[in-house]
Amino acid sequence: MKKSLLGLLIPLFLLAACTPKNQFTIKGSLDNLNDSTFAFLKIRGEGKYENIDSCLIVNKTFVLKGTTEQAKVAYLVIPELRFNMPIFIEPNAKMVVEGSLENVKVTGSATHDELNDFQNAFSELEGRQQELYSQYAQTQKDDTTTLRAIEKEYDMLDSTIGVKRMEWIKNHPNSFVAPYVVMSELVYTSTYDEMQELFASFSEPIQTSYYGVEMKKRIDVLSAVAEGQSAPEIALPDPNGDTLRLSDLKGQYVLIDFWASWCRPCRQENPTVVAAYEKYHDKGFTVYGISLDNDRNNWLQAIAADSLVWNTHVSVLKRWDNDYAKKYGVMSIPSNFLIDKEGIIIGHDLRGEALNAKLQEIFPEEI
Repeated sequence: MKKSLLGLLIPLFLLAACTPKNQFTIKGSLDNLNDSTFAFLKIRGEGKYENIDSCLIVNKTFVLKGTTEQAKVAYLVIPELRFNMPIFIEPNAKMVVEGSLENVKVTGSATHDELNDFQNAFSELEGRQQELYSQYAQTQKDDTTTLRAIEKEYDMLDSTIGVKRMEWIKNHPNSFVAPYVVMSELVYTSTYDEMQELFASFSEPIQTSYYGVEMKKRIDVLSAVAEGQSAPEIALPDPNGDTLRLSDLKGQYVLIDFWASWCRPCRQENPTVVAAYEKYHDKGFTVYGISLDNDRNNWLQAIAADSLVWNTHVSVLKRWDNDYAKKYGVMSIPSNFLIDKEGIIIGHDLRGEALNAKLQEIFPEEI
């Protein structure tokens, strides 16, 4: 009897020993898959996607495996079908993906269940937004009354979704999904104070999770360029190749303006910046324009076309591969920082009337 039990235990021990620690498995079966195509499981690394596993699809099924020490998002990718879906993987999870490419159901991951809960909370509102988008596209451009009404309802829905999103995050301080949502949906618009408040609401395991750590990195960047901080030095080449430093402009109020010729919102904002420069330059205001272009001719043509008459234009002509854009936490453009005569940041993302109002405070009209 002892010999028989030992014989059974040895294979089980060997099986356990051969299974990697924290291994997860994803078994998929989707109706409209094509056999002899490949499925990939990828995870986002430092600025790029890294392959975890891949397999050939046979009989519309696939099996993907990997290891992870904590819950995080991986991406199920089927390039031939242009399919890319985020899935929350977990240590030791046995996950099942089924349904169709248009209606995928994922089970076996408690964290992915929470992601579904988050997404379902807004499905009706986002569905209505899609309807409005279609209506807008089909409306005649001269029917301004209808267009404005659609825009108003769309913006109201957007505001409602924003409020509900924040409520969901604050109500789930122990969820790995919460910092993921912040880093995927709020990171482009959230201020230092907003990010810090959300981070402080999370439990310690979530703060030290993958997305919690990424969130803390973002907070540290925003902290360095928050209002009241000294603007970090910038040294970039002007159109002639000469280095122009931000500190060269000390003694003036400076708008550090991140923009690009290919950025339509930037080009639309340029007349506001030009008007501000013309009105306040003689009083001690100037612009330090940092272009995220990669084509010198396009950059210079945009400067001329938009009448950006200040001579403090700089660029490394590498688009987003700009160390100073990263240092200032710029993730979308237009983006700007207003600094005072001593180089202290006194405003951020001042656009349109907000820029005019701030400059009027600094340079009050003489009576």
